Amino acid sequence: VRAKRIGTEVAKETSLTIDTSMVMRPFARAPADLRFAAAVVGAAELLRQGPRAERWSYRQVRSIAGGARPERDPDRQEFLALVERAEALDVTRRGR
Repeated sequence: VRAKRIGTEVAKETSLTIDTSMVMRPFARAPADLRFAAAVVGAAELLRQGPRAERWSYRQVRSIAGGARPERDPDRQEFLALVERAEALDVTRRGR
């Protein structure tokens, strides 16, 4: 990490070794909010036909968002409904 105090010119560098077991875990065990956010990113890529859209499918977005406890949040329920509608309207990705 490099950082400098406000108003100074010299940055201080600090390093720390972190074992990957401390930060790596299966996606399914990530917090529900993070998984839902990932589903939103995937849907955005699909809708705008972005450069990473080929890595996503509406089915995958629905699966991730659906596993993030949408029944507790009306906004998440609405998001899932919108994804289903977008999938039905997207003739370019039928069957993916």
